[in-house]
This record gives sequence, structure tokens and C-alpha cells, in this order.
Amino acid sequence: MKILLTGATGFLGSHLTRRLLRDGFDVAIIKREKSESWRIADLLSKVRIYEGDLCDTVFVLEAASDFEPVIIFHLATYYAVEHTPEEVPTMFGVNVRGTVNLLEAAEATKAKLFVNTSSCFVYKSSTEPLREDSPLEPLNLYALTKIYAEQACFFYCRQYKVPCVTFRLFPPYGPSDHERILIPYLIRALFRIIRYLLGCLGLVESSQIGITSYFPLKSIPEIVCKTIPILFYTTA
Repeated sequence: MKILLTGATGFLGSHLTRRLLRDGFDVAIIKREKSESWRIADLLSKVRIYEGDLCDTVFVLEAASDFEPVIIFHLATYYAVEHTPEEVPTMFGVNVRGTVNLLEAAEATKAKLFVNTSSCFVYKSSTEPLREDSPLEPLNLYALTKIYAEQACFFYCRQYKVPCVTFRLFPPYGPSDHERILIPYLIRALFRIIRYLLGCLGLVESSQIGITSYFPLKSIPEIVCKTIPILFYTTA
């Protein structure tokens, strides 16, 4: 089965790419020409690569038409907790226009499923456990663009019968995450403290303690891959 993936060079996308290849899927990725590919450097020879801008409608349509995917996974995103005025065009370009371009491609190629990724930050802050139908109130401009992208999916599903599913993700963590993200940062800080204390006590040389493990990761790629048959057959 052919799967077209955006965001493959990112944290979550790299894990999903690796899992899809392991499960025997034929994978193609859309990536920016200058995107850092270190997370999937060992996979680049195993996937078909289309280099270009998601904001370029013609490029996206041509890439999808050439590959003819059965499923499109859209994980590419532009994120900022607090945006600057200079980031607005890029954020709306990638998160909204990029999504619309991919939906156009899904409709043009008659893809069987379009999987969109959104964020928990679209929800209104609440002390109660969140449900799918909990009130929406975007936390920041990034979350607002994600709501627009969700609405685009609803529109293409209703108007053009493009089968769409959206995952509103909570922040994941695990191997290959950026070291400045909270959980990896805390892990590294903890190991630095332990290294320092043990060194002060003379119990171990500081060079003998390394950061080689992470807290257990409930793998989103694992969940997504297990739901592919369910999503595919319920939307076919």
C-alpha cells in the first residue's frame, strides 16, 4: 500500500516513517529542500523523496499525482508558542494552505484516506478531563491555524467526499526529540545533577555517567499504524 507522508524529518514523523517501512508499506515523503534529515538519514534510500514547498499547490499536486498514494499522512507543521509578526505568513502557509494543498491532492488522486494531525491546544483550558467534543478555544495562533486546518478537512470530506481523520495530539516525547523540549531537557538536567553529586562524593568518575535512556514512550506511530486497517475500512 502506498503512503505519502509530510513531516517525515520531524520527531513524530521520523518514528512513523520508520514504523511504516517496518510494516512493509511503500512510503514517499514530501520534505523541504533544506530540512534537516538526521532523524531518518538511514531511511532516505528506502523512501521516495519529493523536495519542495507545501505552499506550492502545483508541486504538491504533481508529487501526489506521480506517487498516487492510497493514504496521506500530514504531520508537517510550523509551531511557535508565541509567534512573531514575521512568522505569521509561514505559519498560515504551512499549517493552513499546506493542508488545503494536500487535500486538493487527495481529492485529485482519489486517495482512500487523509490523516490530519492537530493539537490539544485547540481546546479551551479546563480542569476537567478533555473529550473530543470539549469546547474549542485556541491557546495561541498556532492552535488557531490547526482549527482552520481541521475545518478544511471537514469541508473537503463533506464537499468532495475525501475521507478524513484528525488526531488531536498531546505533546509526545521520546528518542530523537529535540533536547530543548521540556521532557528531554529535564532528563538531561537530572543526569547532570546526579553526575555532579556522585562526582563530589567520589563514588564515580563523572565521565562514567551518560544519558542513554528516556522515559517510556507510548508510541503514537504504534497507535496510528494499528488503526490504519480500522480507519481505512471504515472510510472506504
